[in-house]
Amino acid sequence: MSEEQTEQVEAVEASAVDEQAEPASAEQADTSEEKPPWGSDDEFDPERAWRLIQNLRKEKEDLKPLADKAKELEKEQMSEQEKLVAERDELRSEQQRLAGETTALRVALRYGLTEEDLDLIGSDNEEKIEQRAKRLAELRTSSNASQRPEPKLAPTSVGGDAEPDGDELVKRIRQRQGRVI
Repeated sequence: MSEEQTEQVEAVEASAVDEQAEPASAEQADTSEEKPPWGSDDEFDPERAWRLIQNLRKEKEDLKPLADKAKELEKEQMSEQEKLVAERDELRSEQQRLAGETTALRVALRYGLTEEDLDLIGSDNEEKIEQRAKRLAELRTSSNASQRPEPKLAPTSVGGDAEPDGDELVKRIRQRQGRVI
């Protein structure tokens, strides 16, 4: 290669490096004519072009693992973010459940309900819980008031609806037979 060709190759390589380091804006690319990095077609050096292609291919292969690593890290980070979002949602639902349960316990205590009644009053929102608890308490008090005790009539009484229990029957039969226990 002559000295003149060497200078041209160096100039083309320098311009290629400059173009890679500082890409032209879209506006500049539209206003200027696109020239090949080697200048004109008469000045084309296939050897230099081949070296440039080989260097760019090597550089691309060197950067590929870095790009893959960046994508992998981004995926891991997204996975971590997704995990955090899922954990946050789980904690929020647990908080809501506990708040509903606490409300149900407070209302049940206010109306004198038992632990078994908690299932009946639910744990939706405070207004619904309050309504259910009030109604359940009213039903309990009205059922207690309307419940009349069962009459316990003696088996020997006439016209009694109550049936004597088994021990009472055995006792009556033995008395009739003359055996007293």
